[in-house]
Amino acid sequence: MISDIDIMTSELMPGNLGRIDDLDSIFPSNDVEWTTFKSFKKQLTKLKGRTVGELMTTSADVISVSPDSTVDEAANILIRNRLRRLPVVKDGSVVGIVTRGDILRSGLRKILKKAGLE
Repeated sequence: MISDIDIMTSELMPGNLGRIDDLDSIFPSNDVEWTTFKSFKKQLTKLKGRTVGELMTTSADVISVSPDSTVDEAANILIRNRLRRLPVVKDGSVVGIVTRGDILRSGLRKILKKAGLE
């Protein structure tokens, strides 16, 4: 799936790999999608009875920001790590989540306000 921010930041990718001039390289063929779906379905059946605790990312591996982090810092972390959501952590507890959409909307509001269109 390609999101708005993926398109907007495509020029930041090394070697400009984010260019979207070859749609065939972005969207797989139906055969590939069907094979992937069947493989995914098979993996899901293996998860029956397992707990979320067995699957979750542990706190040591979670990439997060603090409430005092700047929007630029959060945006860079999201882009560099190809994340869509980023937990906001204070004193070891999750206090919120910042998403690519949150950052994109914030930037668009500033642009609209500056243009007098808000």
